[in-house]
Amino acid sequence: MVKMILAEFKKLKGSSMLWIGIGSCFILPVMALGINLSNPNSFTWAAYVQQNLWPQIILLWPCIFGTFGSYIFCRERIENTYKNLLVIPVGRIRLTVAKMLVMFASIMAMAVFTYLLNLSGVMLGVALTFAEFIEGLRVYALAGLLMFVCTLPIMLVSIIVRKGFLLSICISILYALGSFLASWVAPLASLLPIDIAWRIMDLHQFKMSYSFPMSVSLISLAVISFISLAGILYAAKSQEA
Repeated sequence: MVKMILAEFKKLKGSSMLWIGIGSCFILPVMALGINLSNPNSFTWAAYVQQNLWPQIILLWPCIFGTFGSYIFCRERIENTYKNLLVIPVGRIRLTVAKMLVMFASIMAMAVFTYLLNLSGVMLGVALTFAEFIEGLRVYALAGLLMFVCTLPIMLVSIIVRKGFLLSICISILYALGSFLASWVAPLASLLPIDIAWRIMDLHQFKMSYSFPMSVSLISLAVISFISLAGILYAAKSQEA
């Protein structure tokens, strides 16, 4: 399993998708620098990093991570090397689990890297203590974990349809936009993964209304995650090369 994970990382290392993922980490921190040049001292560290976090959770990360994960899972089919891969005596379930672990590690790394880029705000005068830094790191790590869970349905659809990378990008964008629009519909905001992630993070940049208690949202997230995971493993095992 370790060798399979390392092999997946090596394949990712030589791809342009890695640089796209890394580049996306700079978008919000750089924008925040430009926006807050005139009034940097008006922010605490928590407020500064949260103003960069909320658009990432609700729009940017679902698109980027969904596309990134789809590439990890579908690269062999995109490049028409999947049949060659299956000639090697490697179980499809083990291969899928290896890809999932690489996806999880990549998402967590990009979330933490994005957080570290927020340190550029210190140059503008945003005050920061060690305790605040650790708390912010915890918040971004939690956000990365939730985003991994939220992108599982995208992975399932991408594996099932097997129609190419462009479709995976479209699915990721539609998923993000649909969740964003659903944030104004209280029943849907209580049940859809990205909106539930927002609710768990307890961000206050704009208010969402929810028709159901947090317990129902957590159950919905767990059910969707379980179905997505089971579906990914089943599809990986049953599909023909």
